Amino acid sequence: MDFGNISKNQLLANFYIWSTFVCIILFGIFVFKLIKLKHTSSRFFLAIVLLLITYYISDIFWALGFFNIIPNSDTLIRISRLICYSAVDFIAYYWLLYVDVILNYEIAKKKKKIAAIPLVISLIITFIVTIFFSTTEHSIRGLLSAIAIIFIPFCFVVFVEFRTINKAIKETTRHTKYKFLALSIWPFLIATFSILQIILSKWPVFCFGGIIVVSTYFINDLDSRVSTDPLTNLNNRNMLNIILDSIANKNEYYSIFMIDIDKFKNINDTYGHIEGDNALVLVSGVLNNIAKTYGYFLARYGGDEFIMIAKYNESINEDQIIDDINSQINEINRHLDYNISISAGYSHLNGTDNISDKINDADKMLYKNKSRNEKTSSK
Repeated sequence: MDFGNISKNQLLANFYIWSTFVCIILFGIFVFKLIKLKHTSSRFFLAIVLLLITYYISDIFWALGFFNIIPNSDTLIRISRLICYSAVDFIAYYWLLYVDVILNYEIAKKKKKIAAIPLVISLIITFIVTIFFSTTEHSIRGLLSAIAIIFIPFCFVVFVEFRTINKAIKETTRHTKYKFLALSIWPFLIATFSILQIILSKWPVFCFGGIIVVSTYFINDLDSRVSTDPLTNLNNRNMLNIILDSIANKNEYYSIFMIDIDKFKNINDTYGHIEGDNALVLVSGVLNNIAKTYGYFLARYGGDEFIMIAKYNESINEDQIIDDINSQINEINRHLDYNISISAGYSHLNGTDNISDKINDADKMLYKNKSRNEKTSSK
């Protein structure tokens, strides 16, 4: 090819289009990997990646019109911008749902339709502004048009940022705190690349920025999956071992709880394993509430057994924590065809103690209480 006969505009167009095309292929690899993952957060993350692919495909058509490769293409530019801006609306919405699952809140489970209302409003605004106004003209009207399009997605992002940072502040373990702080950085990176894309409109800045950001969070998402129990969405044994290693040999006192569901096998045998899984999820929700209230690290220890760890606090009564757990579980039982009950035990340790021995001490107390509960229920 004789590059001497190609104008600078054509070179920029070729670079923009082919770079975006390569990014689409890379995102296709992410899609192939994500389809295999069944976790709820993975489905939302997959939706974000597919929407980014949609954005980039539309961006190629925008470039064909913008660089005048297809002449007289004002309609093509407007339609491609409409698709791009609409994709941004959906990305903000699915980012809200994705983070909601990570934070163990309820929007993704019970309030998706409510959260979709501002999405629909934003899509209508995007359609009207993109078709009838210009967001690229250098005027007050162009600025107001651009603000109208990004306002609701921006509100989604601010809402998510507030919740994520608030969650990070409340976390007691350093590893989990850093995980949520890292989660809060993603929108700032996207915003930075978006601003650079506006300034350097002839360069595919947002394309490469998207690859960098999504690659980073794709890795973090997989890392989170390694440390998260897929059924209960609690920390798993891998994460527990990290926490135990972090407190080993520290001259600090800790409180350890071991919690076990009573007669869990009977639930599986009588109502089936699906209902057994549901019982595990319900108990996990209760324990998660208790852990947040009292500042405990919580993990699924294995099967129907859970563990909670926190620095020892004289003002916290461990027996009161067990009472609070039972109280919340009794509230759940009002809506079930069977009763769930738990037994719990606790012990105190100094980081220089043998941690396994202290976990066993809590376990011994648990089974002592379980035996007492079984005798009480049989009377």
